[in-house]
Amino acid sequence: MSFDGVWFSHQGNCTYVLARPQDVHDFEVFVNNIPCIEQPGTTCTKDVIVVYGEYTVVLSGDQKVIVNGEEMETPVNIDDNIEVISSGLQLVLTIKELGRQFEVRFESNFHMYSVMVPANPYWDNTEGICGPCNGDQTDDFMMRNGTITDDVHEFVQDWFVPERSADYCKPPPPDTTCGPQSGEHSDRCDELLSDKFAACSETIDVGRYYSYCMYDCCHAKDPEGCYCDAISAYAALCSYEGICIDWREEDLCPVKCEYGEMEYNECGKACNRTLDNCHLPSENLCSPYPTPGCFCPDDQVLTEDGCVPCPTEQHRLQNPQLQKSQREW
Repeated sequence: MSFDGVWFSHQGNCTYVLARPQDVHDFEVFVNNIPCIEQPGTTCTKDVIVVYGEYTVVLSGDQKVIVNGEEMETPVNIDDNIEVISSGLQLVLTIKELGRQFEVRFESNFHMYSVMVPANPYWDNTEGICGPCNGDQTDDFMMRNGTITDDVHEFVQDWFVPERSADYCKPPPPDTTCGPQSGEHSDRCDELLSDKFAACSETIDVGRYYSYCMYDCCHAKDPEGCYCDAISAYAALCSYEGICIDWREEDLCPVKCEYGEMEYNECGKACNRTLDNCHLPSENLCSPYPTPGCFCPDDQVLTEDGCVPCPTEQHRLQNPQLQKSQREW
């Protein structure tokens, strides 16, 4: 979906420009797609790549972060400017110099990514698959030369980046006919039409996501769970609109938390809370956008040993060398 809300589908398995400024490319965001093994005829996102200054940051599967070719553990801090945290199910990248509202997210479990840019200075000053951010849906399929097409394939291929694409990169395959197994679990897509999502469907059209869900189940080798990507994507958009829907169940795209004391929250706070900063107000540490995932109780911090209580002020004063958990570049 574009910045201005135009929904489209394309099964290219190459690397493409997602978003960058039109004039000076002070940042660039790319998406790297690969063929989906479990859903032949479709593609899945392998990485989201952010280029800023001299740094190339790759947000990859299994919550891996690669900076200039070197794999790093989260949280990552580069020059006290570029930050990557693992929050819930997502990797969240921010760049202080571009403003608090600049965020790139990648959720590899359900093949989801998002790019958010502040209106100032990027209003009507972005290009790529996400299109110009200007509230005008008629120019969202703008190509590199400024012309506008109504052909989705032509539009996406125009933003193809050959120097960043792998050997498997090929034109998208023709759509295939669904197999006999396709209807076995596609009825779970009806969850999107249920009362659970009624409050959100008044704000965000659910029809596109229902079609997306049916498409995934149509092409799935094993239709069990084929509906999770689409429902997760729609629930995430709802949460950005302030509508939190607790939709997961034991038999519907469940998420198991790693530590017993952690609890799943569909609209948790994406925060870089550490033992040395957890006493600060959450607005100083957290993204303005919610994120799904497993979280410690509010008065605790996730460490390598699990959830531990945030140190009291007296404890911090007595232990000035509290180990910082950020990895500095």
